[in-house]
Amino acid sequence: MNQKKGFTLIELMVVIAIIGIIGAISSLNLVTGLPKYRLKRASRDITSHLRKARSTAIKTSSTIIVQFDTDKNGYSINGKWFPNSDENTNNALSSYYGSGLSFDRGNYGSGSSITFPGERVTFNSRGICPSLGSIYISNSEKDVNKIAISRAGRINLTSWFGGENWH
Repeated sequence: MNQKKGFTLIELMVVIAIIGIIGAISSLNLVTGLPKYRLKRASRDITSHLRKARSTAIKTSSTIIVQFDTDKNGYSINGKWFPNSDENTNNALSSYYGSGLSFDRGNYGSGSSITFPGERVTFNSRGICPSLGSIYISNSEKDVNKIAISRAGRINLTSWFGGENWH
């Protein structure tokens, strides 16, 4: 009895078709999740920069100023611009993190996207922020992240995906 070992062409085609279907499904999930990922990444970076600015103010016993520019969607910390260190870049958030990001409230109510006076956050030498306020960032799907800073200097990041509550 002569048995041949291996796979038939039909078996290989079925396996390739299954792999293709799985790949198509997973790529759709990646594409739909991309705006939320970009929003989360940008919000975490800004939160981290604010915490570092507060820490630097305490460490150096000096005042640190974080100035936001909602027209260019960028911000500076003591004159150094973020996210791409160039004050002339328009829509800096989208050019650095990907399209669709801006300082905006999305579908979460109306009002200013930066609620600090003069769109400026100041940390004094003790890490205290004299003004209470929030920074709102939205993506192309109008999901919103809010970075709130208390007068004591506590920085809190929350998300709103179109419901009643912040998460």
